[in-house]
Amino acid sequence: MGRTSCLVFSVLLLICGARYVCAQDQPEVRVEKGAYIVKGKWNPTDSKTGGDFAHLPVVEIHCFKAQSYCMQAIASVQGGKPGLAVQYYRVTHWDKMSILAVNYDFSCTNNALKIDMKENLILAVDSPRKKGKATSEGCSQLGHAITYKLIGEGEEKPELPSPFPSSAQ
Repeated sequence: MGRTSCLVFSVLLLICGARYVCAQDQPEVRVEKGAYIVKGKWNPTDSKTGGDFAHLPVVEIHCFKAQSYCMQAIASVQGGKPGLAVQYYRVTHWDKMSILAVNYDFSCTNNALKIDMKENLILAVDSPRKKGKATSEGCSQLGHAITYKLIGEGEEKPELPSPFPSSAQ
């Protein structure tokens, strides 16, 4: 009986642990008519898994099909001060399976959002801009493309009580 209890407890612990890891790995996704909204944290794909995600900034992306754009907001804290950065992307492809949006800003990189709606996989790819008159000497620092995967925020959120009285009373 003792070994059986230990085995059952171990299996339950593995199942619960796997659920937590999966929940942490998946960003929060909301699909509305003509809009795709996702929230999570960017994690470089070349980093080791199981790292500390607490330091990563929180990201929220809103894509709008009719307007053909995505907006990315990144909230962070640096040096004890909160910060917010907003970036806009032009949607170049949107179908039932995926969204591709690009940003050609004035920096040294081209930025792309790649969204696989079936797998809830959201990637950001920052690639160096091709050499030419539009790039400066300072742009040589980024030698290769960097890919980020949007992951969950990594912590269970407590369910907040509703501010409205329950009609079931």
